[in-house]
Amino acid sequence: MTTAPRSAEHLIIGGGLAGSMLGLRLAAAGKEVTLLEKERGPHHKVCGEFLSLEAVDYLRGVGLDPLALGAVPLRVVRLAAGRTVVETDLHFPALSLSRRVLDEALLTHAERAGCRVQRGAFVEDLSENSSSWEAHLRDGERWNAKTVFLANGKHDLRGHDRGSAAQGDLVGFKMHWQLAPAQTAALREATELFLFTGGYGGLSLIERDQANFCLVVKRSRLRKLGGWDALFGSILAEVPHLAKRLDGAQSLWERPLAVSSIPYGYLAGRAGLWCVGDQTAVMPSFTGDGMSIAL
Repeated sequence: MTTAPRSAEHLIIGGGLAGSMLGLRLAAAGKEVTLLEKERGPHHKVCGEFLSLEAVDYLRGVGLDPLALGAVPLRVVRLAAGRTVVETDLHFPALSLSRRVLDEALLTHAERAGCRVQRGAFVEDLSENSSSWEAHLRDGERWNAKTVFLANGKHDLRGHDRGSAAQGDLVGFKMHWQLAPAQTAALREATELFLFTGGYGGLSLIERDQANFCLVVKRSRLRKLGGWDALFGSILAEVPHLAKRLDGAQSLWERPLAVSSIPYGYLAGRAGLWCVGDQTAVMPSFTGDGMSIAL
């Protein structure tokens, strides 16, 4: 027996920063809005986890203070390439906070503002008829809506992909670490960037004095080395400053998170659909304003 589709005035697919902020804004404007999030609870995402001045302002503008969530201040940026390390002050206040904490807080904030949130709702397909859209979920449920917003991040929805990107050969990795006490102290209030053959990465503290190490690398380099373990070893050998930071550190995950391919560039433009966040455009990693664009 086929169940009749449920109805929504405005339907958002994806509960990351862009989708949650959109849901919050629509609900605050008195709109009836439903948000479908595929994950059932808090989860990590591949991200540098850097909150710029603009991002912090956007969050505080809707009543969410990152410092109250455990975000840590960043005042210095360091760049390491080979054996050379240079640093300079950041000329604006910045913070660092894990996406697991931030995304969950913003999604909860949107729900409290009146946005209807359905978790564990994996959208398999989206089709259009003469007057509305119909979203088909993996569990067989369907949703009808006149207006649909794609906020599903860097991952395409079947039938609504963004095509090839200008730089589609990069793979992103992310790993959380517990550094040795001396290295935690040395990294405090700093975000550090590392250049290595075929890619670059960043390291900074997040809440609870954990450290986020995130990087992008050419797929050809990854394949040549034979995988993550060999890549990681080659980076430590090439960048002594990073090796020092991770000396005596304990990885908090068994394996890193990964995302591929990263669709850099302007991507939106699909007829009849509103695209937000990474569904609109993806800027180069670790340039400092990716989360601001999403918000």
